[in-house]
Amino acid sequence: MEKYEITYLVADESVLAGKPVEKAIEKAEGKIVSAKVWGQKELAYPIGKVKSAFYATIVAELDGAAIAGLDRALRLNPLVIRALIVKGVYEPKPIVEYRPVKRETLEPKGAVAISEIKVAAKPEAERKEIKVTPEKPVKTAEKAVASLEKVTARKPAAKPAKKAEGISDEERLAQLEGKLKELLKE
Repeated sequence: MEKYEITYLVADESVLAGKPVEKAIEKAEGKIVSAKVWGQKELAYPIGKVKSAFYATIVAELDGAAIAGLDRALRLNPLVIRALIVKGVYEPKPIVEYRPVKRETLEPKGAVAISEIKVAAKPEAERKEIKVTPEKPVKTAEKAVASLEKVTARKPAAKPAKKAEGISDEERLAQLEGKLKELLKE
């Protein structure tokens, strides 16, 4: 014999006093372990002309072969609106309270602001030392060196034009004006 949970609906509280489900269980040679009446509740939708019903649950020990007969007897009983038979007994777990965790800050400890991060260029001696492992072919290492040189290469600052030796500033300006006039004529 196994435990079954039988939940059923009846239209009137006086029907519960008549115990139609308990009588059907006894006919099926079952033993009632516990019974609980939930009370009257509104139905999600009307069943026939009934808009509210009394809910009740019975836990009983029955043979598996007797369940089909009990289900048929409950469906044919006009006093029982609906019935549901479930194998096993549902035992709800205790509800655990939710407690939010307080956090001091949103940033993890030791975090550094982005503005504080500085990128330092590596000296040339360190840039060219790339070890080639058997897993990485030589071409990959060469590409890595080329891309590293592109990233870390610095453009020299603009320097003033070199003075030709032996020419004064006045002579150099005169030459530049001459070149400018030639360009403007074209």
